Amino acid sequence: MADAGLAQTDVVEDVRQAPATGNQTAALGVQERAPLLTITQVGQTEDGRVVEVTRHFLGEGWTLRYGVPLA
Repeated sequence: MADAGLAQTDVVEDVRQAPATGNQTAALGVQERAPLLTITQVGQTEDGRVVEVTRHFLGEGWTLRYGVPLA
């Protein structure tokens, strides 16, 4: 993206838990209504242009780790 002049300077992730839908149960091999974590990541350029949207669906057994620079 950076090579195309669309370098990301800001990324926001929303994490929520919701029950698996019918389509998700088949695709992910989980029980119907099993709790899934949904992570939606939006990357923006310096001028606020959205250049990437990624969505992940995580079932049982996943660990999320986040780091935040303090300086």
